[in-house]
Amino acid sequence: MHADMFFYLARHLRGVRMMIPDSYVKQGVVDLAEASAHVEAMLGREGFDAADFIGVSAGGGLVQYLLATSAQLVSRAILSHTGVLEPSRDKEIRRSLLGVRLLPGGLIRRMMRRRTMQDYPESEWAAFARAFVFEASLGFDKRTLIAWLSGSVDSLAGFTREAWPGRVLILTSRDDVLSYPKLEALRSCYPNADVHVFDAGSHHTLFLFPAEYARIIQAWLGTA
Repeated sequence: MHADMFFYLARHLRGVRMMIPDSYVKQGVVDLAEASAHVEAMLGREGFDAADFIGVSAGGGLVQYLLATSAQLVSRAILSHTGVLEPSRDKEIRRSLLGVRLLPGGLIRRMMRRRTMQDYPESEWAAFARAFVFEASLGFDKRTLIAWLSGSVDSLAGFTREAWPGRVLILTSRDDVLSYPKLEALRSCYPNADVHVFDAGSHHTLFLFPAEYARIIQAWLGTA
Protein backbone atom coordinates (compact mmCIF):
# COMPACT_ATOMS: atom_id res chain seq x y z
CA MET A 1 0.00 0.00 0.00
CA HIS A 2 1.15 3.56 -0.57
CA ALA A 3 3.16 5.22 2.18
CA ASP A 4 0.72 8.14 2.49
CA MET A 5 -1.65 5.82 4.35
CA PHE A 6 0.52 6.45 7.41
CA PHE A 7 0.02 10.20 7.33
CA TYR A 8 -3.55 9.33 8.24
CA LEU A 9 -2.29 7.48 11.34
CA ALA A 10 0.28 10.16 12.17
CA ARG A 11 -2.50 12.70 12.76
CA HIS A 12 -3.65 10.65 15.74
CA LEU A 13 -0.33 9.63 17.31
CA ARG A 14 1.11 12.14 19.79
CA GLY A 15 4.77 12.65 20.53
CA VAL A 16 5.87 9.93 18.11
CA ARG A 17 8.40 10.58 15.35
CA MET A 18 7.45 8.57 12.29
CA MET A 19 9.72 7.71 9.38
CA ILE A 20 7.60 6.79 6.39
CA PRO A 21 9.27 5.12 3.38
CA ASP A 22 7.62 5.69 0.04
CA SER A 23 5.84 2.80 -1.63
CA TYR A 24 8.46 0.17 -2.49
CA VAL A 25 6.27 -1.08 -5.33
CA LYS A 26 6.23 2.39 -6.89
CA GLN A 27 10.04 2.50 -6.64
CA GLY A 28 10.34 -0.83 -8.42
CA VAL A 29 11.48 -2.67 -5.27
CA VAL A 30 9.86 -6.06 -5.61
CA ASP A 31 11.64 -8.40 -3.20
CA LEU A 32 11.97 -8.39 0.55
CA ALA A 33 15.76 -8.46 0.60
CA GLU A 34 15.95 -5.27 -1.44
CA ALA A 35 13.21 -3.60 0.63
CA SER A 36 15.13 -4.56 3.77
CA ALA A 37 18.24 -2.88 2.39
CA HIS A 38 16.19 0.28 1.70
CA VAL A 39 14.97 0.28 5.31
CA GLU A 40 18.51 -0.03 6.67
CA ALA A 41 19.68 2.80 4.43
CA MET A 42 16.79 5.00 5.56
CA LEU A 43 17.66 4.45 9.23
CA GLY A 44 21.29 5.26 8.49
CA ARG A 45 20.37 8.53 6.80
CA GLU A 46 18.29 9.52 9.82
CA GLY A 47 21.06 8.59 12.24
CA PHE A 48 19.35 5.62 13.90
CA ASP A 49 20.75 2.18 14.56
CA ALA A 50 17.29 0.68 15.20
CA ALA A 51 13.62 1.67 15.34
CA ASP A 52 10.14 0.45 16.20
CA PHE A 53 8.42 -0.96 13.11
CA ILE A 54 4.74 -1.07 12.17
CA GLY A 55 3.95 -3.48 9.35
CA VAL A 56 0.37 -3.38 8.04
CA SER A 57 -0.98 -6.10 5.74
CA ALA A 58 1.80 -6.98 3.27
CA GLY A 59 4.06 -4.67 5.27
CA GLY A 60 3.81 -7.18 8.09
CA GLY A 61 5.67 -9.61 5.88
CA LEU A 62 8.53 -7.14 5.51
CA VAL A 63 8.74 -6.65 9.29
CA GLN A 64 8.83 -10.42 9.81
CA TYR A 65 11.59 -10.61 7.22
CA LEU A 66 13.53 -7.93 9.11
CA LEU A 67 13.10 -9.83 12.38
CA ALA A 68 14.56 -12.93 10.74
CA THR A 69 17.37 -11.37 8.73
CA SER A 70 18.19 -7.94 10.22
CA ALA A 71 16.96 -8.14 13.81
CA GLN A 72 19.49 -5.54 14.92
CA LEU A 73 17.39 -2.91 13.11
CA VAL A 74 14.23 -3.64 15.13
CA SER A 75 13.61 -2.34 18.66
CA ARG A 76 9.95 -3.39 18.80
CA ALA A 77 7.62 -4.77 16.13
CA ILE A 78 3.92 -4.25 15.43
CA LEU A 79 2.37 -6.76 13.03
CA SER A 80 -1.00 -5.43 11.97
CA HIS A 81 -3.62 -7.31 9.97
CA THR A 82 -1.11 -9.63 8.38
CA GLY A 83 -0.42 -13.31 7.94
CA VAL A 84 2.62 -15.51 8.47
CA LEU A 85 5.69 -15.13 6.30
CA GLU A 86 6.91 -18.66 5.68
CA PRO A 87 8.41 -20.69 2.82
CA SER A 88 5.30 -22.89 2.66
CA ARG A 89 3.44 -19.91 1.17
CA ASP A 90 5.51 -20.41 -1.97
CA LYS A 91 2.82 -22.58 -3.61
CA GLU A 92 0.05 -20.14 -2.66
CA ILE A 93 1.95 -17.24 -4.18
CA ARG A 94 2.74 -19.22 -7.33
CA ARG A 95 -0.99 -19.93 -7.77
CA SER A 96 -1.71 -16.22 -7.39
CA LEU A 97 1.03 -15.45 -9.91
CA LEU A 98 -0.51 -17.82 -12.43
CA GLY A 99 -3.92 -16.20 -11.98
CA VAL A 100 -2.50 -12.71 -12.39
CA ARG A 101 -0.76 -13.72 -15.61
CA LEU A 102 -4.02 -15.07 -17.04
CA LEU A 103 -6.50 -12.39 -15.97
CA PRO A 104 -6.92 -8.87 -17.41
CA GLY A 105 -5.41 -6.11 -15.27
CA GLY A 106 -8.69 -4.26 -14.82
CA LEU A 107 -10.40 -7.38 -13.50
CA ILE A 108 -7.54 -8.00 -11.06
CA ARG A 109 -7.91 -4.49 -9.61
CA ARG A 110 -11.67 -4.93 -9.21
CA MET A 111 -11.14 -8.27 -7.44
CA MET A 112 -8.57 -6.76 -5.08
CA ARG A 113 -10.88 -3.87 -4.19
CA ARG A 114 -13.85 -6.16 -3.62
CA ARG A 115 -11.86 -8.50 -1.39
CA THR A 116 -10.58 -5.77 0.91
CA MET A 117 -13.49 -3.28 0.84
CA GLN A 118 -16.54 -5.51 1.23
CA ASP A 119 -18.78 -5.19 4.27
CA TYR A 120 -17.14 -2.16 5.85
CA PRO A 121 -18.57 -1.52 9.32
CA GLU A 122 -20.29 1.77 10.04
CA SER A 123 -17.67 4.48 10.41
CA GLU A 124 -17.41 8.21 9.78
CA TRP A 125 -14.28 7.38 7.76
CA ALA A 126 -15.83 4.72 5.52
CA ALA A 127 -16.16 6.99 2.49
CA PHE A 128 -12.55 8.14 2.90
CA ALA A 129 -11.32 4.56 3.23
CA ARG A 130 -13.14 3.42 0.09
CA ALA A 131 -11.85 6.42 -1.88
CA PHE A 132 -8.28 5.89 -0.70
CA VAL A 133 -8.22 2.15 -1.41
CA PHE A 134 -9.77 2.75 -4.83
CA GLU A 135 -7.18 5.40 -5.67
CA ALA A 136 -4.30 3.27 -4.39
CA SER A 137 -5.47 0.27 -6.39
CA LEU A 138 -5.15 2.27 -9.61
CA GLY A 139 -1.39 2.35 -9.06
CA PHE A 140 -1.14 -1.46 -9.24
CA ASP A 141 -0.72 -2.38 -12.88
CA LYS A 142 -0.47 -6.01 -13.94
CA ARG A 143 3.21 -5.83 -14.81
CA THR A 144 4.15 -4.47 -11.37
CA LEU A 145 1.99 -7.02 -9.57
CA ILE A 146 3.63 -9.89 -11.47
CA ALA A 147 7.08 -8.53 -10.56
CA TRP A 148 6.05 -8.15 -6.92
CA LEU A 149 4.70 -11.71 -6.65
CA SER A 150 7.77 -13.10 -8.43
CA GLY A 151 9.97 -11.17 -6.01
CA SER A 152 8.04 -12.65 -3.09
CA VAL A 153 8.74 -16.17 -4.36
CA ASP A 154 12.44 -15.36 -4.66
CA SER A 155 12.51 -13.82 -1.17
CA LEU A 156 10.97 -16.90 0.44
CA ALA A 157 13.53 -19.23 -1.10
CA GLY A 158 15.82 -20.23 1.74
CA PHE A 159 13.97 -18.06 4.27
CA THR A 160 14.22 -19.35 7.82
CA ARG A 161 12.57 -17.82 10.86
CA GLU A 162 14.81 -17.17 13.85
CA ALA A 163 13.58 -16.84 17.43
CA TRP A 164 13.33 -13.15 18.33
CA PRO A 165 13.26 -12.21 22.03
CA GLY A 166 12.06 -8.64 21.55
CA ARG A 167 8.59 -7.22 22.06
CA VAL A 168 5.90 -7.82 19.44
CA LEU A 169 2.33 -6.55 19.20
CA ILE A 170 -0.08 -8.41 16.90
CA LEU A 171 -3.18 -6.53 15.72
CA THR A 172 -6.16 -7.88 13.83
CA SER A 173 -9.94 -7.44 13.63
CA ARG A 174 -12.62 -10.08 14.13
CA ASP A 175 -14.22 -9.21 10.78
CA ASP A 176 -10.96 -9.25 8.79
CA VAL A 177 -11.29 -12.30 6.55
CA LEU A 178 -7.67 -11.94 5.48
CA SER A 179 -5.79 -11.80 8.79
CA TYR A 180 -8.06 -12.98 11.61
CA PRO A 181 -8.09 -16.65 10.50
CA LYS A 182 -4.27 -16.55 10.57
CA LEU A 183 -4.01 -15.09 14.07
CA GLU A 184 -3.14 -18.31 15.90
CA ALA A 185 -0.53 -19.28 13.30
CA LEU A 186 1.09 -15.84 13.63
CA ARG A 187 0.91 -16.00 17.42
CA SER A 188 2.69 -19.37 17.37
CA CYS A 189 5.63 -17.69 15.62
CA TYR A 190 5.88 -15.08 18.38
CA PRO A 191 4.55 -16.83 21.51
CA ASN A 192 5.47 -13.93 23.80
CA ALA A 193 3.66 -11.36 21.66
CA ASP A 194 0.94 -9.09 22.97
CA VAL A 195 -2.28 -9.40 20.97
CA HIS A 196 -5.15 -6.96 20.46
CA VAL A 197 -8.24 -7.89 18.45
CA PHE A 198 -10.50 -5.05 17.33
CA ASP A 199 -14.21 -5.79 17.27
CA ALA A 200 -14.62 -4.20 13.83
CA GLY A 201 -12.68 -2.54 11.06
CA SER A 202 -12.14 -5.42 8.63
CA HIS A 203 -8.75 -5.25 6.87
CA HIS A 204 -8.71 -1.46 7.09
CA THR A 205 -9.12 -0.69 10.79
CA LEU A 206 -6.26 1.77 10.36
CA PHE A 207 -8.50 3.83 8.05
CA LEU A 208 -11.91 3.24 9.56
CA PHE A 209 -11.11 3.75 13.26
CA PRO A 210 -7.83 5.70 13.31
CA ALA A 211 -8.23 7.19 16.78
CA GLU A 212 -8.82 3.79 18.42
CA TYR A 213 -6.07 2.19 16.32
CA ALA A 214 -3.59 4.89 17.35
CA ARG A 215 -4.68 4.68 21.01
CA ILE A 216 -3.84 0.98 21.17
CA ILE A 217 -0.46 1.50 19.51
CA GLN A 218 0.43 4.48 21.65
CA ALA A 219 -0.49 2.67 24.86
CA TRP A 220 1.64 -0.31 23.87
CA LEU A 221 4.62 1.83 22.87
CA GLY A 222 4.38 3.59 26.22
CA THR A 223 4.75 0.38 28.24
CA ALA A 224 8.53 -0.11 28.36
